[in-house]
This record gives sequence, C-alpha cells and structure tokens, in this order.
Amino acid sequence: MTPFTTLSSIAIPLLRDNIDTDAIIPSREMRSTGRTGLADGLFAPWRYRDVDARLPDPAFPLNDARAAGAQILLGGANFGCGSSREHAVWALAEWGIRAVIAPSFAPIFKANALRNGLLPVELPAADWAWRPVAIDLAAQTANGVGFGIDAEAKLMLLEGLDAIALTLKSKAAIDAWEAADRQARAWVYLGSGPPASFHSAPPHPAAGGDHLVGGGLVDPPQPQDGEVAPEGRRRGGAGGPRAVLASTKASSVAKPTATIHRARTLRAAMSLPEVQLWQALRARPGGLKFRRQHPAGAYVLDYYSPAARLCVEIDGASHNARTGQDAARDAWLAAQGITTLRLPAALVLDDVAAAVATIVAAAMAKRPPAVPPASLRSAPPHPAAGGDHLVGVAPSDPPQTCLGRGTAAGVGGAES
Repeated sequence: MTPFTTLSSIAIPLLRDNIDTDAIIPSREMRSTGRTGLADGLFAPWRYRDVDARLPDPAFPLNDARAAGAQILLGGANFGCGSSREHAVWALAEWGIRAVIAPSFAPIFKANALRNGLLPVELPAADWAWRPVAIDLAAQTANGVGFGIDAEAKLMLLEGLDAIALTLKSKAAIDAWEAADRQARAWVYLGSGPPASFHSAPPHPAAGGDHLVGGGLVDPPQPQDGEVAPEGRRRGGAGGPRAVLASTKASSVAKPTATIHRARTLRAAMSLPEVQLWQALRARPGGLKFRRQHPAGAYVLDYYSPAARLCVEIDGASHNARTGQDAARDAWLAAQGITTLRLPAALVLDDVAAAVATIVAAAMAKRPPAVPPASLRSAPPHPAAGGDHLVGVAPSDPPQTCLGRGTAAGVGGAES
C-alpha cells in the first residue's frame, strides 16, 4: 500500500447520513473479481441520470468540476453501513479518495478502510465543504482539529503495510517462538501425538476416556458381568473404540441440527474469496479432498479436509473484532484433533494459488504416514479394538469424534 503521512485536498461534500455500501458500489457494478474496475460504478445510482448509458447528473458532487483531483470526501453519520462488502472501499480508493471525514462510521467499513490504506476520520466536518483540508496522520489532526485512531492502524497507514506485511515485521520473534516450540512440542511438527511418557497412566474407566498407549488408541477397560457401564457406553455395543469415543463425547457436543441448516444456508451465500478458493480446492490439490461449509458441533467450518483433519477459515476484516470467539472455536476444534488454518480474505483475492499452496503445505505437514513401520508393530492386536495395537506412535487415522457422517456431533459437509 502507499504510505499515508499527510494529505491536502479540496473536500467533496456528500453530507447524507447512513450512506450504505450498496449506494457506494451497487452489487450490479461489481463485475470484477479484483480490486480494479470499480471506480466507474462508484455511487452509480446517484452519479448518473441514466445508469446504463452512464449519463452524468451534473448536480451530484463527484460530477462537479471542483471535484477533479480531490482526494477527501465528507460524509454524514454512520457512513458505510449496510453489507460488509470490501468493494466499497476499493471503489472509493480507485476513484481517488484517500480519506473520508464523517461524524461516525459503520465498524466493518471502518476496519476495511484502515486495512486498505483509506483513512476514516471521525469529525463533524460539514463546514469544510468545498474547502481545502489538510490532514496530518502523525499528529492526528485535520485542519488542526484532533481525531482518534487505533495505534496499530496508524502504523499500518504511515508505513503502507497490509495485515501480512505488519505480521512479517515480527518475523524474528515468530521464528524464535516456533524454534522454542519445536523443542518443547516436537510431535506437533511431525504430525503425531504427544510422546508416550505423556500417557503413562490410563484414565479412570468411569471418566469415559480413551486408554492411550504410546499414542495409540485402544478400548478403555470394559465392565464385567454385573457391573454398571459408565454413562454413554453399554457393554456389548458395536463399533470398537470409535463408537465408544463418539458416544462418550455426545453429551458435551451441541446437537448439530441447527448447525446443519446454517451450513446449507452459508453454502448458498458464499463470499467472493470463498467461491474463488472453493473452485481451486475442488480440483483436490495434493490429492486432498475438501468439504465446504462443513458442520462440526455448534460451528460451521469454511473448508474441512477429513484426511488431514484440517479446518481452513477465510477471515475478513470483521474477525479483527472477535479474536476471542475465534480462539475459543479453534481451541474446541483442537480438542477434537482438528487443526485450524486461518487465511486473510485479501490473500485469496490477491493470489488464490498462494493460498492453496499454504493450505496443502499445512495439510501435508500434519498428515501422518498411512502405515507405521513394521518394527513398531511389536504387540499383537488388542482383541477388543479390532485393529493394531501401536506402541510408540499415534494411530494413522485419528478417531472421528464429531466430524464424520452420522456421528454424534455433526454430519458430512458438501464435498468436492
């Protein structure tokens, strides 16, 4: 992005309250999948007497001769309300607007503007119509009047950084943390479970837990005749360890009925970056099959790979205000053995191939070998597990606790 330090320009007055994003760039004008080709449709219903013929309305401020070359727009209260479309900011920026001054902004529009190099200034500025306005971002003043701005957003604008470039400023700290984490939790980077020493004591049978031996899954101790089975299990039930694990977790996972309906609705209303990425993932890059808008417990995952147990989320600017909710969701999925990879929507729009490469790399790094070495199969199969008793390694296919079809916590999403 172009750094924003100071700006001096005539201010174009569009002093209407509640100017929504559909007025800024109507959906019919969004013919491009990128950030260009939108300026011609900016304020199209107001700017043209005949939209199809592109016949200008001379009374509209952007068509005034004084607006030529102007880079500051004055708006009314709640500027940018309505839908969350980022195209509204892109259209303003492509036309030449670098700052909007208004008494208040819709939160999502404001976040989108800051992430795309457009400065939203919260000031009542009706008296500045068609007058020169000088903005100094470092001093946080407009014509000498102070305004507020988030410190991180201010840094991004002053240095011309997008969200990815801002993150890369901390690359040394990130690399140092990852190096230390590799030493502390090496198994995370090998695609296997924790070391065998972490599983030295079997869980209490009444807790409904799984008995892990060296990272391998076998059946918990079964009740004998005359004993009462722990809640969620019945002696003699079918299904082996997977059925046991699914039934014991059923009571702690939200019923999926509402989630299934929500997933179907979301599949029919996917955003532009979601559609672009889905078209690429349907080709099964790296041999991986993905499902879109996949219900899991109380959540709907943007994309899910069952083989890699990888959830991919496309985050728009609105996620900046709900980091706590995202962290809780990611932690819940991690407890089910699912890794979450979050990608900015801007990355998908700018370079979908790079986004796909990131996803495949994450999936391959997490995916364990399909068959463990013969030297590790030192113990005979457990009679109750119906499979191999692996000593020293995690099972190649982690148990499906909530994401498989017909389990207690969810049903399969749409596959490629």
